[in-house]
Amino acid sequence: MNSKNHKKTEESFSTFVELSPEDGQILLNFGISETDWKALIDYRGNKTKAFAWVESRLQEVRTLSSEAQRSYLRVMLNNLMYSDKQ
Repeated sequence: MNSKNHKKTEESFSTFVELSPEDGQILLNFGISETDWKALIDYRGNKTKAFAWVESRLQEVRTLSSEAQRSYLRVMLNNLMYSDKQ
């Protein structure tokens, strides 16, 4: 697949979180609610590991649109957090 045909996003999670890691709007821009973010931090062990997990998931879909990245992140987050409960 040719990546030139995909819309490149200039946004990255690490770019935003460096600006203001406590800003809930930044997390919402990536489809992560504050509640889910806190749960992810607890699940991964700390904020650094949670950031790394999110950044890794976004790298997997870096050539897709921002909307597709958000959707993928929500699916992966739900899969990670709630698959044990089923």
